[in-house]
Amino acid sequence: MQEFGRSSYKREGWYSTGRGRGKLNASKAKDWLNRKLGISDEDVMITSAVMRTHSDDKAYGVMRVVWNKLRQEFNPQIVLSQEAGRDVTYHEAWHYVSQLLLTDQQRNVLYQDYIDRHPKAKNYTKEQVEEAMAEEFREYMAGIRHIF
Repeated sequence: MQEFGRSSYKREGWYSTGRGRGKLNASKAKDWLNRKLGISDEDVMITSAVMRTHSDDKAYGVMRVVWNKLRQEFNPQIVLSQEAGRDVTYHEAWHYVSQLLLTDQQRNVLYQDYIDRHPKAKNYTKEQVEEAMAEEFREYMAGIRHIF
């Protein structure tokens, strides 16, 4: 697997380029992120725009870290487009947990387990495995995919 890591993540953020099902309910998304991950309302932003990635693809959500100069600390943020659909919250939540709460070692164990269970992912970069796992988590939480 090709190496990538927090330096790549800090530069670009993690984007959801797939639109979720239904309509985003901003208050429910913020409430879920707060209850499940402790993310405060001011760190979840809702925009009416569809964002663009560095490669100019449409992005319906992003998990990023910004520098708060006043507090002298990094703050994680999740930005969701009103065009995202209700499922994209889960995709971004995966990135939040994977990239900010897990150690590199824990994340690498998860990536290898994913590759072992998905032979088609044998030649994926870590970034591709991360995106595939975020999508599977979104589908699981939305009731589209069943684990067992």
